[in-house]
Amino acid sequence: MLSVKDKNTLNILNEIGWSMFLAGDAEGAELVLQEGMQKRVEVLTECAGLTQHTFQNLAACLTKLHIYKEAEELYKKAGSEHVWRYIGEYTTGGEEFQLGDDHPDTLPTAVNLARVYFKLNRREDAASLARRTRVRFERVFG
Repeated sequence: MLSVKDKNTLNILNEIGWSMFLAGDAEGAELVLQEGMQKRVEVLTECAGLTQHTFQNLAACLTKLHIYKEAEELYKKAGSEHVWRYIGEYTTGGEEFQLGDDHPDTLPTAVNLARVYFKLNRREDAASLARRTRVRFERVFG
């Protein structure tokens, strides 16, 4: 039997929440993703890549529910305006490495944050981030 702190249990919570979101149940997904995020923060810390993945999923869900301020904070935690920091899979004993602003996994998060800025009527922030991200997309993907 898997414990609530088991890596597979944490992955399943994230995947169930994301599947619910994709199926159109954003409200139900929010509850599952909130639980998954809380447990990943407790077990893995905020810096772990898996936790940051849940930040992104929950931010997308909150955006759909028009909860833009919280979505903005989660997208920021997921690394859209600063370097992503991963410390192994569980943050204990793992090797530290960074994903910079031009990393393919960082770029979509920046796009999503620009959308949230737009929804928050922060048009200048949205436009500025979108312009910077477009340049980075072109540099990375040609």
